[in-house]
Amino acid sequence: AGMALILGLLAESGKTVSELVQELPKYYFAKDKLELNPSDMDGAMAKVPTILQGYRIDTQDGIKGTKDKHWIHIRKSGTEPIIRVYVESESQACSDQLCRQTIAK
Repeated sequence: AGMALILGLLAESGKTVSELVQELPKYYFAKDKLELNPSDMDGAMAKVPTILQGYRIDTQDGIKGTKDKHWIHIRKSGTEPIIRVYVESESQACSDQLCRQTIAK
């Protein structure tokens, strides 16, 4: 069914797949990790809601905050005493900056 939708869109628009892909918004990804003592993990994660204040929060896998045209996802590693930070936004510079700022908090 998905292929039929794509073929229909190609026929209707008269564009190539490459042209349609160029029209999609571009997002850029950054990630980092914060290495902690195992005893500090829960305390650090308890600070996340304050760090993401003003964001729409999703807690399905760690804590993900969405705001405007970017998101920040913070989660504990399941195997190491680290907290991982993932960011996606409309520019690489913005993603890198948000990731650094989040780690610094």
